[in-house]
Amino acid sequence: MLADSDKRRSKSAGKRKKPQPRFTVVITAQYRSPHVRIRPLRQLVRFVLAAERVSEARVGVALVDDRTLQRLHRQFLGDERPSDVMSFRLSEPSEPIEIEVVISVQRAEREGPQHGLSAEQETWLYLIHGLLHQCGYGDHRQADRKRMWQRQEELLDQFCQRGSP
Repeated sequence: MLADSDKRRSKSAGKRKKPQPRFTVVITAQYRSPHVRIRPLRQLVRFVLAAERVSEARVGVALVDDRTLQRLHRQFLGDERPSDVMSFRLSEPSEPIEIEVVISVQRAEREGPQHGLSAEQETWLYLIHGLLHQCGYGDHRQADRKRMWQRQEELLDQFCQRGSP
């Protein structure tokens, strides 16, 4: 006769646990801001990728100033205008996702309050935007832009409601 604990083990032995997502997140702060904490950024990367059903990814996040991001924008997109975020897919489509997201924290400090957000929340929004681009969202057509903006607002709200650190 099986003890109660043995019965529980035998019942759960047949169930397979869903594999936990595997994410590596490396954050580099070339531009340091007292308004933006690193730990919530790591948590946000994991939150967004899990919400988008990504099972494995390596993500680099670079926090930079306006000048650095504008230089990258010119170098990679041939666009002289300043930007708030750029993201790059570094891996092949058949490989686990490897992404680099570059964020102008200096711009987030300036624009966040204009949108009713803290500099940190504005940085989160930029990060979500960059990650969504690499998860297949686009913003060149009006309908795609609307879908992407709705999703990033939804993710930002969910992340804020869950009690960010």
